[in-house]
Amino acid sequence: MVQEKPAPGQQEVKNVVRTFYNSLNEHLNKSGFGEYSTFLNWGYVADHNPEFSQIQLPKRCLNKNCLKLILELVGDCDLTDRDILEVGCGRGGNIQTLDRFFAAKSFTGLDITPASIAFCKQHLENQQRHFLEGDAETLPFADSSFDVVINVESSNAYPHIFQFYSQVVRVLKPGGYFLYTDILKIEQFEDCIKYLQDQGLVLEVERDITSNVLLSRQEMAKTQMKSFGMLAPNDSSNTTAAEKDVFDFFLAPEDSQFFQQIQEGRFSYKIFRFKKI
Repeated sequence: MVQEKPAPGQQEVKNVVRTFYNSLNEHLNKSGFGEYSTFLNWGYVADHNPEFSQIQLPKRCLNKNCLKLILELVGDCDLTDRDILEVGCGRGGNIQTLDRFFAAKSFTGLDITPASIAFCKQHLENQQRHFLEGDAETLPFADSSFDVVINVESSNAYPHIFQFYSQVVRVLKPGGYFLYTDILKIEQFEDCIKYLQDQGLVLEVERDITSNVLLSRQEMAKTQMKSFGMLAPNDSSNTTAAEKDVFDFFLAPEDSQFFQQIQEGRFSYKIFRFKKI
């Protein structure tokens, strides 16, 4: 299959993302808790909305909110003996969680950031888990390679998101599932769903979990800022305006403009399950 070359603007976006996450990995790896910092997602906190995870986590649990998000995404989807691909695997926390709670056959994690993949290979790779560097918009796998493709809070940074969707459909086996959760502008979702349906996927689950994710941001964002080496602006004279903007978008702390925009309904955080017919 001939892959479309990204336009220069698209490549520039990818380079910025790669550089940012390489720097973040470098900081975490130098910290005293880098080996345990395997999650970068915003997390999930239960509220009045129905919950669908089949796994009951203990009240006291490291990275509980982040664990809860991936478990809610899986819901009641059967992963037994499945070959699973996570696109945008980061530091491997989602794959580590799925391997802990589900009897899947294999896990493959792909990420555009070399430092993330290096961390995963050093700390998480084993006979069932494999990690490689790659581009979400040009997946380096044969057609119909996976039973399940997972994407968590990653696609919002892809310059050509429909190209990513077409790749997901290509590498999924017939009858396979696309488990997908992310934050996008409200008006984007309709076009994204329609494109996936036009590609032959059937929408089985759609859930708005914006309120759950905002609760998690209120609990976690400030702590994450400190652990990632970025203090809240009032606490650090060394923080530049550019750094604050990047981390406000990356972590959405409660006092940020991005958090307020989500509260106002300009963005929504959703969970989807699609099935390839």
